[in-house]
Amino acid sequence: MKYLLTLITILIIAGCGDVSESNTIQMETNKKYNVSKGDRLVKSTSRTIVSIERSLKDDSTNVVLLEGNAQIISAN
Repeated sequence: MKYLLTLITILIIAGCGDVSESNTIQMETNKKYNVSKGDRLVKSTSRTIVSIERSLKDDSTNVVLLEGNAQIISAN
């Protein structure tokens, strides 16, 4: 019963795609993206490779898609 409730909840949330679609960025290969705390990186294929660079100077994080497919889902 617990699994059924979880599945139904996931399906309901997935059905509300309009909210997250506007905050989703399809990454392009070799392009640098600045990400913020709370942003999510979701790979679309199992052979996805990304580079993550964290700057201690200005506390920023950049990601670069090297191979495969991925999306950034912005928390904002």
